[in-house]
Parts: sequence; C-alpha cells; structure tokens
Amino acid sequence: MYRRRIGAVVIAVVAMGFATRTVGASAEADDGGDLMPFLARWGGGWGTPHLTISGGGSVSGSDGCNGIWTDVTRLEGDRLMTDRAWGQTLRACVNDPDVLRSIPSSLAVEDGELVLYDEDDVVIARLSRSVPPLRVSVLGEWRADGDGPWIRLHADGSVEGYDGCSWFAGTDGPAKGDVYRFPAELSYTEAACPPEAREWTRVPYEARVWDGVLEVFDAVGVHLTTLPRGR
Repeated sequence: MYRRRIGAVVIAVVAMGFATRTVGASAEADDGGDLMPFLARWGGGWGTPHLTISGGGSVSGSDGCNGIWTDVTRLEGDRLMTDRAWGQTLRACVNDPDVLRSIPSSLAVEDGELVLYDEDDVVIARLSRSVPPLRVSVLGEWRADGDGPWIRLHADGSVEGYDGCSWFAGTDGPAKGDVYRFPAELSYTEAACPPEAREWTRVPYEARVWDGVLEVFDAVGVHLTTLPRGR
C-alpha cells in the first residue's frame, strides 16, 4: 500500500519586480560570467541569515527565521539586483536581533563579503563566504552507513529512497547542476514505526550538494539529513 503525502508551505510574494534583463536569460551569466564572484553560500548556519547564489542567478536562503528566495535577478555593474521580487515563508518569529530587518533590493561582493542593500541603498547585512556550491551532479545514490536512510536520484527526475522507516518514491522532480527539487507529491509505504525510528519526519523539498555531501531540506529550509555519496 502507498499513501500520498504532499509537502506544503505557506508563502508570500514580497514584491513583484519587473526586470528588463534577467540573469537566467543571459548565456554569459549561465556560464558564470560576471556572476562568478557571487556564486557561493554566504552566511552562517540555520537560524541565522544566509544566502546561496547559484549559476542561473537564483538566490535562496533564510532571513534568520523565514525562508526567502528569488529567481528574478539582473546584473547592473557590480550589483546583483533583485528588485525585492522575493518569495518568503510566513513563520511567526521571535524578536531575534539576527533576523534581517528587511528584504534586500540588491547584493554586492565587497572585500570578500556579500553585502545586502535595501531599496534606499542602506546596508542591511554583511555575510561571509561559507561553502561554495560545487558544480557537480546530484544524480546517483546517496546513503548513510549500514541500514540508515538513502536517496537515489535519476536523470529523468524520478527519486526513490528510505527515511529510516518507510520507503518513498516520486517522479518529475527537476534537477539542475547541484540542486534537486523533490516532486510535490511523494508516495510512501505504510510502515508502523515509532517517530524516533525515522531519520527525518518532514517531507523533503530540496537537496543540494555542498562540500561533497548531499544536504536535504524541507520546504521552509529546515535541515533534514546529510548523506555521503554511495559507493
């Protein structure tokens, strides 16, 4: 028996920006080009502001509480403009001083740091480079030691895996470079096991290759598991 589970998250569009030339539409940008200084993971770990900028100009990360992301970017000189066209999750946040006070309107790399500017050109934050995204394929098998969780990703977008208790499978999940987006609907086997038996209890949303391992996250950016490449 299989049951259907659908990963869901409440999101809001912060603003709709109208870019005259998006980075994703530029062959130069797709090959790196002027984007090369930006291509990295910037900031700290989960619970602190961080952004990952990928080869197509897409930006994703967290403001320190909520997940934020945008594919609407364009280069203007040494700035990566976002026009505040961000999606954002709507999680209730405590009054945390580490949370960004506003969504960035543009980004720049200055003295080895990613500088976030608001629409008035005031600095919101400075993020240090952490782990650069590796330009390797996510396809193949990733698994923990022994009988632990594993995930197998295929070129046709299909996926199957094991979360420590149940097997799951899905089709039509897009993969590009070092990022895989899980299908919106995954089929799970019915398995009776205590919650602690599962390696993760939330529906996986995205997987990224960082520093040679596969990092798996849910739809609001919560880290689920880290898997080395299978042998």
